[in-house]
Amino acid sequence: MVLINGTASDETSDSNLTSGTIFKSSCKQNPALPVFKRRAQNEKVRGQFRKGRSRVRHIIDIIYRQRVKVISASIQQILLSDDGIFPNSDFPVLFYPGALHIPDSFPAKYVARIFYKHGWSNSWDAGIFEYHHYHSITHEVLGVYSGETALQLGGEQGPILTIKKGDVLIIPAGVAHKNLGAENCIGVVGAYPHGMKFNVKYGEEGERPEADHQIQLVPIPTNDPLYAKRKGLVKLWK
Repeated sequence: MVLINGTASDETSDSNLTSGTIFKSSCKQNPALPVFKRRAQNEKVRGQFRKGRSRVRHIIDIIYRQRVKVISASIQQILLSDDGIFPNSDFPVLFYPGALHIPDSFPAKYVARIFYKHGWSNSWDAGIFEYHHYHSITHEVLGVYSGETALQLGGEQGPILTIKKGDVLIIPAGVAHKNLGAENCIGVVGAYPHGMKFNVKYGEEGERPEADHQIQLVPIPTNDPLYAKRKGLVKLWK
């Protein structure tokens, strides 16, 4: 099923996707702070996660003995157009509900290993920011290994997608996304094709048109993070 700006192009309904729904989180919300302070906090935490990558390498031999199990999931496409604030993308967001079998031991490392195997690295393990943001120099994959939340895509008027443990989401460069629950409600591994570096944009005045130019230069990945060259991104992003 293809969704254009959150509207189904056929008569099939999608229970994961809603429009304008208020998501009530049972997790403890982060203290109300000015956005710039929250960003500074989050960027500091991101730095700590990057420093912890050596620990991932340290136990990679243990994780590598686990059998990778990717469930053959249906792929949903969500196409989001420029809303005047966020560029979004000509490529659809790709949603793989229930695609991962998450083990009890080292779940985040397990997900990172699957992505790494297919050429998506520079990974991190965290939640998802509680404000709209996007990346202009790389595409991004998110693999959920714990929890559940609602993710708004494309900006303030964009569709809302419920994501939970086992789900995978590929977000094209330029597509805004925001966690409507608490950041710590969900455990996510993020990664980037060929280990590309990532930046963070917020839809602020002055970001464009430079961000648009950067997005145009981002190459299409050579592998899908779950299915390599068999299906998924390599077949759908053309």
